[in-house]
Amino acid sequence: MKKIILIALVSVLCFGTAYASKFEVTGNALMKGEYRSGYELDPDANSKSFYDFDFNIFPKFVVDENNFAFAKIAMKDIKPGADRSTTVAATTGDNVGGNVNEEDENISVERAYFQTKIGPASLTFGLMDGRAWGTGFGDSTAGVWRVKAVVTTPIGAVVAVHEKSNENSDVTANADKNSSLNGDDNDIYYLGLITKAGPLYIKPLFVRANYNSTYAYAPAWTNLGDMEKTAYILALNGSFGDISIEAEFGYQDIEWQTPNRDTLDYDVYGAYLHASMKMGESTAGFMFLYGGTTMNKAGSTYGYAFGDDVCFLNILDDDMEVGRTDSTYAGAGGLTIYAAYFSMQVMDGLTITPKVGYVLSNYADDASTQDVGATEYSKTHPADSVDTAWEIDIDCAYKINDAVTYTFGASYASLDMIDGIADADAPDDIILLQHQIKIVF
Repeated sequence: MKKIILIALVSVLCFGTAYASKFEVTGNALMKGEYRSGYELDPDANSKSFYDFDFNIFPKFVVDENNFAFAKIAMKDIKPGADRSTTVAATTGDNVGGNVNEEDENISVERAYFQTKIGPASLTFGLMDGRAWGTGFGDSTAGVWRVKAVVTTPIGAVVAVHEKSNENSDVTANADKNSSLNGDDNDIYYLGLITKAGPLYIKPLFVRANYNSTYAYAPAWTNLGDMEKTAYILALNGSFGDISIEAEFGYQDIEWQTPNRDTLDYDVYGAYLHASMKMGESTAGFMFLYGGTTMNKAGSTYGYAFGDDVCFLNILDDDMEVGRTDSTYAGAGGLTIYAAYFSMQVMDGLTITPKVGYVLSNYADDASTQDVGATEYSKTHPADSVDTAWEIDIDCAYKINDAVTYTFGASYASLDMIDGIADADAPDDIILLQHQIKIVF
């Protein structure tokens, strides 16, 4: 099916100008190499080095001032024709109940959506960016199927979204294998507002997610029953002369709908602040991130996840995901992080940005402490958490020309793991060396 969609998009790329009043193509390509040492926190693990390629094309078809279509075609560094498939349980289509090969194709369609404007409103539907709002804190942008409506009002833009986060249809109960029970899908509903007070943008958001466990091939964790997630987010950003700020507060409440599962319920919150000041050709900045921690009545611990979109440190960030307790959410979490940086242009086209960060765990120091069943619950460390850590990064970017930029950098982190959790011989020092060349067209 992916190949059929790709052929259709390529055909549109070739002949789209005959039907669209305007046709635009942008894109980027990059090559990146990394050297890593100590990432596995295993004294017997070897250092690793690798390189990646990435190529993206963004065709846009403008029908008129009120209508356009957009797509993203991505090519990864996978050998063309190579058998990189994995066997997975089929949940839809003619192979329900059996196994199918899910090909790891080197060319894929990652975005494809259409937008139309109707008076003060716009309607967008298709495969688009989702799971992101405000500043990037707590977000991990991904391609998801959505219907999004934006209405301009006197108080600002009202945003309403219906997102299908998972296709969970169980068609085994139907005579028609091509039918689907959409009521079993995992749905997420968003209602937000983007308004402005002086130079400050204010972006509140309400989120309600329904995770259904009644379909035949549900992941193991959904055997516990249906789950509902409610989230409240408030994001702010703006500039005051040479000073820019962005901030966000998020609260999540998880409730299981199956009887006698209330011991699994929990709620957790997080906060983020990023302030920067321009000083001529240089910029100084400070970042603060807080991921709260909690324990439910069943004794499971959770930390507020920072997500993939906010980047605060090169090592103690998305790659290691220190402090994370739930694979459902990406990025580090359950931590307090302070980071400061100073970006300076040392010569024409060359910018150097040193950064330093300090990390504190928000879990209890005693990994064995649990008070399950009581009114107050202790917060215990997850298996991959640190007690304290610090990191220093030096990143450089050289603008070769208007389209090509070469970046390179070195990072060092020192970790103090929680006693009784990590390997006593685990390395305390982690090293990252990386460089990348990127062209934008």
